[in-house]
Amino acid sequence: MGSIKMRQLDMGYKPLQARPSCGNCAHSAVAGSEGAVAVCYWREERGMVCNVGAFFVTPYATCARHEPKPRPPATPEDYR
Repeated sequence: MGSIKMRQLDMGYKPLQARPSCGNCAHSAVAGSEGAVAVCYWREERGMVCNVGAFFVTPYATCARHEPKPRPPATPEDYR
């Protein structure tokens, strides 16, 4: 195994952005966007909302109901 990225692929390494979190969950949306269920009426809120619980979340939070957003699978070519 020559490259670090190939060793990471072999061991199933996941960077922070690929781990289950609200930032990559199918249930999260940007506050104020179409499809976002949580609304802050007393001020303009920026951030993310959970459409399951209808509350604001942070990108690196997680829960038991996480579902990954669809994305193409990684291939060995991605790690070269």
